[in-house]
Amino acid sequence: MIDISLEDIQKHLKPRHDRIVVEREKELKQETKGGIHLPDSVDMEIEMTNFRPGVVVAVGPGRWDPHGSLRCPMDLKVGDRVVFHKNAGEKIYVWGRCFQVMGDGDCGLEIRDDTPIEMVYAQMVGRG
Repeated sequence: MIDISLEDIQKHLKPRHDRIVVEREKELKQETKGGIHLPDSVDMEIEMTNFRPGVVVAVGPGRWDPHGSLRCPMDLKVGDRVVFHKNAGEKIYVWGRCFQVMGDGDCGLEIRDDTPIEMVYAQMVGRG
């Protein structure tokens, strides 16, 4: 995998209209801060769910209004953490990394900045 900055991703991947580019968020840490090792079964349960957390890495300019005179503003912005359906949009592989290109409406929810991803995973697999 090539280490590429968010600025380079935005420079090279420019979604059109109301499309966004999402990179799947890193998986659960295999060990907690206290040193407790998390079992692989948790990862398997997450893979069996239909939803994935991710980070918005590029945003299009927005869809034109019905009259074609104004762009409708996008709800999401670069850096937003979201949850999306695993089959939403199209997967693309660039620089050895997997991105998903989808409409901004394909993201089911936005994850608040202060919400730990482990909590989102726990809710997704029914442990929360």
